[in-house]
Amino acid sequence: MVFNREMQTKQTLLGHSLLTIFRYASIIRLIVAGILWLIVTSQTEELRLGNLLIVVDALLLTVYLFVTPLYTLLRGRHLQIGLIWATIVPLLTSTLTMYLFYISPLPESVPIQVGLIENFVIFLNIGITIAVLLIPLLIVSWLYTRQIVVFYLLAISLLDALLIVLFVPMGGRIIIALALIKFRLLILGFVGLVVNYLVTIQRTQAQALRDYASTREHLIASQERNRLARELHDTLAHSLAAVTVQLEAVKVIWDLQPDRAKQLVDESAETVRSGLQETRRALQALRAETLESIGFIESIYELSKTARARYGFDVTVNASGDFAWLTSDQEHVLYRIVQEALQNGAKHANAQRIDITVQSSENILRLSIVDDGIGFDPKNIGTDEHFGVQGMHERAQLIGADLTITSQTEQGTTIQVNFGRTSDEHPYL
Repeated sequence: MVFNREMQTKQTLLGHSLLTIFRYASIIRLIVAGILWLIVTSQTEELRLGNLLIVVDALLLTVYLFVTPLYTLLRGRHLQIGLIWATIVPLLTSTLTMYLFYISPLPESVPIQVGLIENFVIFLNIGITIAVLLIPLLIVSWLYTRQIVVFYLLAISLLDALLIVLFVPMGGRIIIALALIKFRLLILGFVGLVVNYLVTIQRTQAQALRDYASTREHLIASQERNRLARELHDTLAHSLAAVTVQLEAVKVIWDLQPDRAKQLVDESAETVRSGLQETRRALQALRAETLESIGFIESIYELSKTARARYGFDVTVNASGDFAWLTSDQEHVLYRIVQEALQNGAKHANAQRIDITVQSSENILRLSIVDDGIGFDPKNIGTDEHFGVQGMHERAQLIGADLTITSQTEQGTTIQVNFGRTSDEHPYL
């Protein structure tokens, strides 16, 4: 659904762009037709009416393209009607111009000049159509398939030849006109097919990129589901299995060893709490979509804003350097470490301020998270803190990073992560 809306938006923008080009091309055509009408009229009086019709046609087409109510009323058909108009009417006016010339009386005293004028009229009218038909041809080549472009070229050539054969009494010079139409077909065909070929390549590449993005998205989703399945298996499943064994043992020794049974119940409760905490941690991984949508650094800023609003302490983020070489796995690990540090600072350290510094220089990244909380003894970590700290160490090991935690009672905590890009990593992969 989102993809369809995106394609519709792109088609609408493309239609607007092509219509704008069409409009300005019609203005240029109107100016050139007006200049040509003035020049030709001053030399050959017989072409006055025909060339005036060319000017009128260009004027009416320009008005049609610029009238906004027509565009609103016709919507998608507005551009199509304009293309048909810009194709057929010039052929009609060209045929009419040659017809008016041949039915007009010419002086017979200078037959050589008459022949030159006849050739000039044929070359002029068919030559003008090359320039006039070029803009609608380019638009057709851009919008439609190669088969439609070929049909368009053959149709205008056959229509022009048919009009000349049926309505223009040019005698033996009909061969010249048909040859010029054939020559025009070759020129326009070359231009139209080249443009259509380039557009087809562009569309094929764009579709390949969309397919790649879609495949990559599904692959990432599949990998994420598998990862979550493993984490749930290692946490919830193991916890439930352990609790089941312990409760079965409680049932057996309840009457014989009540003290031991109570101890097993306490251990079962602790196992359930630990499993619940790890399960919540695994499920919380589903909320890392900001990392994919807005990027690594922006996601850290967003994470700090969320922590500031949720826990009420002050969080600052200082980032410098180029982070383009980070892989998605590395970004994910760093994001999770920052997230865990913020949670620990709020729940266990009672911190009022946390400073996050991320620096990247010479393919080495340094992450520092400093809080002003109550601190703790790293050698004597309680149960609640154990899983968070252990999780950060395990995540750092996944990307080959060094993670150190420095803390003293009532002196805050500092978490530092350092790692560099290996030689087989490419900055753009």
